[in-house]
Amino acid sequence: MRILLDENVPYSLGQRLKSRGHETDHAKDAALLGVENGELVHAIQGRYDLLITNDKDFAVQKNLRPTPHLGIILLRLGTTKADEEIAAVEQLFQTASPESYVGKLTIHEGPDPKLTKS
Repeated sequence: MRILLDENVPYSLGQRLKSRGHETDHAKDAALLGVENGELVHAIQGRYDLLITNDKDFAVQKNLRPTPHLGIILLRLGTTKADEEIAAVEQLFQTASPESYVGKLTIHEGPDPKLTKS
């Protein structure tokens, strides 16, 4: 699974995902720092399977929807604590395989993530 972490997601999440065998890059390291959301989604098509972000715009802007080959996981946990974000993503990946999130918008707002198909 090829995963891009948006610039607002902690590096430590990437380290944890790498330890689980995922190919993970952070926007800062992938020369995508400061790229507007719409351009980001377009730029990563075919390079990544999942985008993990804290940017709430992904839930409301129609041009920021997932595509058949790219899923978006939006973390809306009310915290920016890295350990809580890591736990949330691990919960998602224990609930269903990471591949099952491709092509979907998943909003994790706490104990019960919402899955929105696009």
